[in-house]
Order: sequence, then structure tokens, then C-alpha cells
Amino acid sequence: MTSSIAPLLLLRFGLFLTPLPSILRDDHQLASPLTSFSRLKEGIYLFRAGFNPYDGGLVRHSPLLLSAFSTYLPSSALLSALLWTLIDGLGAWCLVKIYRARVSASRAPVNPKWEQLIGLLYLLNPYLLLPNLARSTASLENAVALAAIMFGAEKRASAALLLLAILTHISLHGVLLVLPVVLLLLHSTGPASSLGQSNEYPASRSAFKLIGQYFGYMALLAGVSTMVCGDWKWVERTWGAFVLLPDLTPNPGLWWYFFTEMFDHFRPFFLVAFSVHPLTYLIPVCLKFKHDPLYAAFILQGVVATFKPYPTLADPGIFVVMFSLFPEVFPHLRHPIVTILLHMHAALLLPLFHSLWLSQGTGNANFYYATTLVFGLGMAATVIDAVWAGLRIGFGGKPSGWEMRDDEPFAFESREYLRALTVGKEITFESTYSVPSNDSVPRDVGIVTLNGQDLTIEVLKNGWAKLKESKREATDEDIQRRAIEADAKTNSRGIWNTDGIVHRTVYHTMPTNTQEFMTQWKGKPINAIVETVREGNNLRVRLLLAPDQHQIVNLQLAGIKCPRAAGREGEAGEPFGDEAKTFVEIRLLQRPVTVTLLSVPPPPAASFGSLASGDATPAAATTFIGTCIHAQGGNIAEPLAGAGLAKVLEWHAGMLSNYGGLEALKAAEKSAKEKRLNLHGTAALPSSGPQKSAAPTGPSQRTEFEGQVIRIWSGDQISVWDDVAGKDRRLQLSSVRGPRANDPKQAGYAAEAKEFLRKKLIGQTVTIKIDFVRPAEGEYESRECATITLPGQKTSVAEQLIARGLATAVRHRRDDENRSPDYDKLIAAEQAAASDTKGLHSGKDVTLPRIVNVSETASKANQFLPGYKRAGKIPAVVDYVAAGSRFK
Repeated sequence: MTSSIAPLLLLRFGLFLTPLPSILRDDHQLASPLTSFSRLKEGIYLFRAGFNPYDGGLVRHSPLLLSAFSTYLPSSALLSALLWTLIDGLGAWCLVKIYRARVSASRAPVNPKWEQLIGLLYLLNPYLLLPNLARSTASLENAVALAAIMFGAEKRASAALLLLAILTHISLHGVLLVLPVVLLLLHSTGPASSLGQSNEYPASRSAFKLIGQYFGYMALLAGVSTMVCGDWKWVERTWGAFVLLPDLTPNPGLWWYFFTEMFDHFRPFFLVAFSVHPLTYLIPVCLKFKHDPLYAAFILQGVVATFKPYPTLADPGIFVVMFSLFPEVFPHLRHPIVTILLHMHAALLLPLFHSLWLSQGTGNANFYYATTLVFGLGMAATVIDAVWAGLRIGFGGKPSGWEMRDDEPFAFESREYLRALTVGKEITFESTYSVPSNDSVPRDVGIVTLNGQDLTIEVLKNGWAKLKESKREATDEDIQRRAIEADAKTNSRGIWNTDGIVHRTVYHTMPTNTQEFMTQWKGKPINAIVETVREGNNLRVRLLLAPDQHQIVNLQLAGIKCPRAAGREGEAGEPFGDEAKTFVEIRLLQRPVTVTLLSVPPPPAASFGSLASGDATPAAATTFIGTCIHAQGGNIAEPLAGAGLAKVLEWHAGMLSNYGGLEALKAAEKSAKEKRLNLHGTAALPSSGPQKSAAPTGPSQRTEFEGQVIRIWSGDQISVWDDVAGKDRRLQLSSVRGPRANDPKQAGYAAEAKEFLRKKLIGQTVTIKIDFVRPAEGEYESRECATITLPGQKTSVAEQLIARGLATAVRHRRDDENRSPDYDKLIAAEQAAASDTKGLHSGKDVTLPRIVNVSETASKANQFLPGYKRAGKIPAVVDYVAAGSRFK
């Protein structure tokens, strides 16, 4: 972060050395009567001269600032420029630290690029940059506010509360941040992203203690301020200004013009109404976002920026940059474009109408105030949108719309102990009696021993179970077990360790917004436990997202397809379906694994009715596609394919391309075919070479040769000249389907694909490898299908064409062996083009180039001939050769 922010700070300091700060210093939008550097210097002069700066009505800065600048802090031009540069640098650093604390508390990896973006947003935001250049003390207020929130996020109570007291002395509206920072200090997960969760609410006694500490700091600072000034007059001049509005200097806020037009008789009533109004948001916001106090502080910062009596652009500036702390709310904003346009509109018109009114004299106060109303509307809309987004996450379902329920304390830990102790090991079970069952699975109660040890004794000894109350007379065995339980309780083992309770939330259904979940976790290894094996390639796994958050999902293994297993209701399965299920159960059931989510199945096509009604939102996916890796056994898909219990899905090549594995799956499947295992017991042996036609061999039937490209027929067909055969051969690119010229939506891309091949291949000598011969079918002639590469290139022409979105890969039948040897690469290229929305996958219509045949008739040719003769040489492409002297 330092490498990107340091140059900006140097640039900021350089701007202070230009005339720009002098121009901006007294701008009403950048410095208010309570934050103006000019008024601060006047107060410092009076303070040093021995006068009480609060005897007049000019100085309204806190005595803390006057005392600090008079003794320690520099007020000269050069040193103050350095100080204000460092103040903004401190604000950016605090904002990044808050982001780190939030990400760490959420147990998510820190994104260095996002860190840099947060720092850049703070230092390059014009709402913050311009007031800083004007040396407005609003920059200092922002830095102190962010530092207080940062210490609150880091659980450093004394520093956070002291800074809040300082902030309140400088700007009275800092009191609105006290409650959210106190909640942040007491919250069990700190600044973690908890908008959709219900964590434990802090104890009120601890909250009162912290609030009392804050008021203690306030009293101490008030006493120091009174000692510095010699009387209490500073209270009316500083804090009173926030309530009494003595100075009606124009600013971007809503107060000044309203009270300029106000009759004196009504002034006290509306002063009280306007002053109390921001406080009315404090309790509702903190209650609604009590599980995410950092978000509550963010919302209240927006309230302050909207309804402050003497705002500057720095106030909405800090609210806007704090948005970067909450990227999870971006998808839930309802009207982001409207609010951005309102801000842009006001930001452009505020300085314009201010100049027309006060500098040029060609406007009036109504023009400027109308713009401040737009600015206030933009701020209010931004705050409302932020509240709405936070509520949508909270009410929408924890946090992406999931159903959840909490386990009993230590339920997961108790199960984990027994799972780690027994799964995969041989046990002895002695049935004592049976209990009725709700399904076909028998349920017995008895004694289980592992290596001669009674599991009941082991579980009690380690404190992971309690004895049931029994009304019968205790036996010697009961007395022994109670003694073991008492020992575990005495030594605080397992469930008896009340300090080790983890409040864990388990989401038992698939996320409602599966695409959002996939975006968050795609490609990231996640520790998991296999809960159920439904079929050989269909698992139900518990994702251990965080120590206090688990998500159970359905997982389809990427790259393979197993036969369907038999159902519980007597439904017959496919051949070898039960064997595949058992194969996976023996190796993975209840085992710890590493899951990597890769994709979701494609959604079904929207019905005509849903399109007509405008509700074309795709339904949530019922499963994820990914890999399941066991620490000892590796990817379970490979032994499944190697045992002949699964077939490889070529169309998964795209999602597996960045993670490897498809080549190993194909090799395992090939080995199973050669051994004729299970599914491949009656299958033909795999061919070791390309599929050839039954025609006799000869020069024209060579399967690998070099030839010169002489014609491009379409986006997937070309003609090459074979010197040995002495004729041209028309070839189809293997497993490639080019855009169709007769399809209006694809016609433009068909021309692009043909032009791409023309520029790349015409006149070039290429290497041709015939993969198979597509037999004649109906009106279609037989066609040689080949893989074509240019000299010195490893990537085939077909792969390059598909990677640009100018063609797609043919979806072959599962039993169709006639396909490109690089079929997996073609699928991967298509997936990449689709994710980048290139060409055919962009959804855009490309206009077909308009080609006019000017030689169609003599009269048309005579119309164009003079123009062509005047143009001289004209670039052209020979599309067709009719004879040695005639071509098109």
C-alpha cells in the first residue's frame, strides 16, 4: 500500500506549494465558520496576544485546537502544509486498517489490490482533497473519527473513547459515533461482516461502563478547555454554534437558507427540531445493525454529513469512501446510478452557482440553495440506499438468503471427536436392544468397542457426552460411569468447559443466491466434511467456511458422470450405480476433504410466460460443480474413472483447465476401457490413432501432411493444396462449429470468423492432421475433419478461433469417439471466451458487412466505373476465381 500512497502524498504536498490553497482557503464549500483555517489563525493570534478569542463572534474552533496550534502544532504555511498532508495520510491509513480488521474478523483473506484501492479512493476523492488543500480542520475531524473507529475495531477501548471525546469537543456531532463504537468494542466478532447474522448482543453493564469512561474523558477535556480559556464562554461559541446557528454563511448544507428566511418568532422551535433530528436516527440505526456496529457507524456518518448545520464537502467525502469497507452491499444497492448522477450534478453546479452569486453577481441565493437541495437529496438517497442494502442482506437470508439453524453448544465438537476416533477403523458392536425406525434402516442400541476400549467410556472420559438420568437402581457399571463423568466435569473437559463455547451457525440448505456464493468462493480451497454420498459423483458436504459458520451444499464432482444409484423407495438404479456409490462411501464418507467450487450447472431456459411477465431471473442452482480432494487419496474422480465406475465429461474441460486433472481423468478412463472394467465391459477398445474412412490408402488419403491454404469457405471450413496428391482438399476444423451465415444473429460473426481465417491462413503453408472422416449424411457430403496448426505455433487454428468467440466447440455424444484430439482445449477456450463475453458470447448483434455486386449489370458497372478509375489502386480481396483471367 505504501508504494502507491507515498507518491500521492508527495503530490499533495506539492499542491500546497502552488497558489491553489490560497484560492480555496476561504471557499464556503470547503471551509465553514467552524473549520476555516483563516479563523483558526485569527483565534491563535488572539490567544497568543492574551485576549480571550471567544469574546467576539469570529472564532468558533475548539480550545483544544487553539491551545495545540499555539504551543505544539505549526501554523506557518510550509509546516501546516506538511501537517495537513500527514493528516490525510493518517486518514487513509486508518481506513485501510479498518478494512484489514473487518476482513480478519470475517476470517477472509486480505485483498492487497482492494487495500490499495481504498487508500487511493481516500486520497484522490475531490470531496476530501479540496478541503484538505484549503486547510480546513474538517480533514482533522475525519482523521480523528476514522482513528476512533479503527481503535474500536481493534478492541482498544481507551484509545477509541479518548479520540471520540476529542472528536466531540472539536465537532459536537461526533457524539453520534459513541454508541456504535461502544457496540464495536463489545461485539463478539468485532468489525466482521455480520449484516446477515445474529451474533450475541453485548451486555448492557459493560456498555454502561464504556459510556461512563467516555463521559469521564469528556469532563476532563472540558475542564482543560476551561482552564485554557479562563471561563466557560467557549461552550456557547463552539458547541452552541451547532445548536444556535449564529453564523448564516452559505454552505452546502440545508440550514443556512432556511433560517435566513425564518421569522424570529419561529426560530427557537425550528432550531430545536433541526438539532434533535439527527439524534432520532441513533437508536434505530444501532438497534437495526447491532450485529454489525461498523455498518451502523457508517450509516450515522452519512446522517451527520446530510443534516450537519455547518457541513463542508469533507463530510460527505468520508461517508462516500467508507462505502469501500462494505463491498458485500454493492450488489444490493437499488439506485446507485441515480445517486451517483445526483452527486455529479450537485458537484458541478455548486461551484458554478456559488461563483455566479457571490463573485459574478449575475445569480442569486435561490440558485445556490437549489443546488444544495439537490446535494442534500443525493446524500439522503445515498444513505437510504445504504440502509436498504444492509437490510436486504439481513432480511434476505443470512447473508445470501440461506436458511439456518444453530446447533446445541458443543454438538459439532462432540461429533467431531467421535468421527475422528472411529471413522475408517474396525469396531466391534454388541446389540443390546432395537428401537423402532421411521425408515428401512434398522436402529440398534448396544456396546461399541474400538481396540478393546468401550467407546461410551472414552466419550465420557473426554467430556463429550452426559449420562442420561435413570430411575432404576444404579449398578456397578452406572457408578463407574458417573465417576468418569464427574472427573471430566471437575477437569472442565469437553462440554464441561464453559469458556470454550463456540456459537456456530450451520446453513443446512443451498444458498438462495448461488451465483453470489460462487463468486465469493470460486477457486478457493475450502476445508469440508463429506456428510452424505448420494451417487458416485453427487455428494453432500459441510463446508467449514469459518469456525463459527458452516454451509452444507450439494456437490457434483467435476469431470465425471456416474450411473444413478438405487433410490430408497425401491427405485432401481442404473448398472454399476450402487457400486460407484459404495466405492465413494468407503473412501470419503465422514472424511475431511478439500473442496474447490468451480461452477454451477447451466440454468434451464426461461419459459415464455416468465419472459412475458418480465420475471426472467434464473432459479437458484441446486448443486455446485467442483473437485473433492482427500489428503491421502487425492481427487476421488480419478480412481472412480480408473475403476470403470464413471465416464469422463469432456464439456467440463473448461472449468478444469485452470486446475488440471482432465488429462488424468482421461488417462484413467482409457486404462479402464483397455481392461474392460465395469461400465466398459462391453465397450470397444479405444483407438490409438485417428479414425479413418474405409477408402483405400494412397497419396490422397494421407492423415498428416503439409499444404498451402488456397481458400476459406466459412468460419470452420478451408481448402488446402496437397502437392503429393496434386489436388485441393476441402477440410473441416475438427469439433468446431462456426457461426451460420443464414442466421441473422450470427451472420455478422460468420463474416468476422471467415475474415479472421483469411488473414491468418491464406497463402500460408500449414500442418494438417486428419483426425477422422465425417461420413455423408443426407444432403451433406463426407468431409475430412482435421487439426490445423501454423508453423512454430503450438495452439491450433481451431483453438484460436474459439478463444476469440468466433466459433464454438461441437457437443459430441458421449459414445462418439470422432472428435478433435485437443477437444478439452477447445472446451476450455470456449469457456474462457464465454466468461470474457467475447464474440458470439457477448450477446451483441454484429452488422453484416454490406457487399454490393456492382458488375451485376452493365448499367450498374457504368455508374461505379468513373469513381474507381479516379481512385486508382483500390485494396481488394479475391473471393472467387472463375478462370485464369476472370475472378470475383
